[in-house]
Amino acid sequence: MRIAFILVGTRDEALLCATAFRPVLDTFARWQIIGPQEAPAQQTAGYRLQNPDLVVGERTVHRIRVGLRGVGELEAVVDLLEDALRSTVFRPAGEVRYAVVHDRREQAEVLEEFPDLA
Repeated sequence: MRIAFILVGTRDEALLCATAFRPVLDTFARWQIIGPQEAPAQQTAGYRLQNPDLVVGERTVHRIRVGLRGVGELEAVVDLLEDALRSTVFRPAGEVRYAVVHDRREQAEVLEEFPDLA
């Protein structure tokens, strides 16, 4: 599974969110978190147009990517991770992308992106 969260806030808030995911992820045999990282410039520019307050202080758009290896209902896992986010002081920017990867070519791509899952 590959899940990407787009979050708006400070770097410290984004780190807090990544930490909040751990209890949910620990129920899987293998998982890896990449980030938080600043979102690509084009994505950040789009959020700044919609939310002018992003230019104030240290708030910016962050992306946290999660890779999971295991079985389970993907939507239920995403719901649990979103609940973990809500337990922090941080709120998602409203964009969560997720997918189960079945195709062998895509699996190779995911394993390259998340080497700890191999």
